[in-house]
Amino acid sequence: MAVLSQPVREERIEKELEAIRSRTDTERIPIPWKNERGRVFEVINLSLDCVVLNPASHRVREQLESNPKDRAIVEADPFGDEAQGILTRLLQETEHFEDLQANLDAEGQNEAGVITAAGVLINANRRAVALRDLGQTHIRVVVLPKKPDPADIARLELSFQMKRDFRQDYTFVNQLLFIEDIKRQLGYSDEDVARAMGLAKGDPRKGSEEVRKQTRLLALIREIQIRSDGHVPLDFFDDRAIALAEIDDIYEGLRERDATGAEQVKEMRLLAMLVGTEYRSIRLIRAETASAVVLSELRRNEAVGDAVEAVLSAEARQELPGVDELADEPTEAAPNIGSLVDLVAKSFNEETISVPFGDRPAAVNRDELLRGFVESFDDAAEDIKNQDRDEKNRTSPIRLIRSARDSADRALAAYQRAVKDPAFKKGQLDYEFRKLSHAVEALRAAMEKHER
Repeated sequence: MAVLSQPVREERIEKELEAIRSRTDTERIPIPWKNERGRVFEVINLSLDCVVLNPASHRVREQLESNPKDRAIVEADPFGDEAQGILTRLLQETEHFEDLQANLDAEGQNEAGVITAAGVLINANRRAVALRDLGQTHIRVVVLPKKPDPADIARLELSFQMKRDFRQDYTFVNQLLFIEDIKRQLGYSDEDVARAMGLAKGDPRKGSEEVRKQTRLLALIREIQIRSDGHVPLDFFDDRAIALAEIDDIYEGLRERDATGAEQVKEMRLLAMLVGTEYRSIRLIRAETASAVVLSELRRNEAVGDAVEAVLSAEARQELPGVDELADEPTEAAPNIGSLVDLVAKSFNEETISVPFGDRPAAVNRDELLRGFVESFDDAAEDIKNQDRDEKNRTSPIRLIRSARDSADRALAAYQRAVKDPAFKKGQLDYEFRKLSHAVEALRAAMEKHER
């Protein structure tokens, strides 16, 4: 469908509005606009060729940033035929689009969309695309006043999204981008955003912390993009929300008391995520296992060991000479796992990775190298699980004895209360106490036998 020019769209929209203003049966609906209580707007049945898809829609923000070519076309001429075609395709590819299309086909458009006086859709972008695909010619919309303030439009979009389930309505990364825009465009504080998005739920402190966490997650994603020289796209992170959230949790929990450990576990988990390791292996990487177990496994692996040593050695050679000599007791610097992260990130979607073997870098098949990384992370995960099981076996007797001691203390207090009751019968207590005494003696005998 060829896109009408803006003057033509504006003229036709104004004519539609004039045609219904004198009618008494015109449908009017409330729209949250500029905090004006009771403000209602007329609904018009507008030809679909008079509306244009919104290039700033948060449904496709991430997708556009992930494809520089599409983004450049849309930014250069957002309401041109090619750009509108790109937006149409991206909206058709969003989750549940076919369900929306089937619903519109069966029930029609129940909820009116909102457009500017120039025909730019504020919401209902997917509905417009679905209606066009169904061969429909018109869409029901409300028209905003001319020359609206961008901040008012941002508040309106926020109110629309809060009317639905925001976290299901947008992808993970688009949600993060939306929060970023709310804070920038509206000047909202973390508490303001939490309240507007329904994250507070009676506890403003927790809501604000959730917003701060989401802000940090976007910053972490941006950091990876920068370190990859822009090669890792935003949509790479959509199905990695849990992995990223746990990286943030473990880093924030460690950074003040163990900054080096926090950095090591963060980088190792990022590396595992970037090479395609499954979540169940990533989550076993902790500060105490990042170097001691995982890095050791990487170094031992025949497929990646030489490359890992080459990268870490090259990074170590770049350290300033003589620094250790200034210390009273020179210590070995922690391996820079981040150099491995950078290597993998910068080669995203490439066929080879350039590994610095000595002074002569060599091109290594990327897929083969990544398979070796994943194999190493999986092997390390098995090692960690075995260590955890052994540690649990070693400490479980102590934990159970502590629990039993606590139970005995509580039993004493309970007995002192119960014995004052004339109806209390001590016989059952004596029976249970004898069984407990036998169990304690059996444990003591086993301990003495082991000592001999």
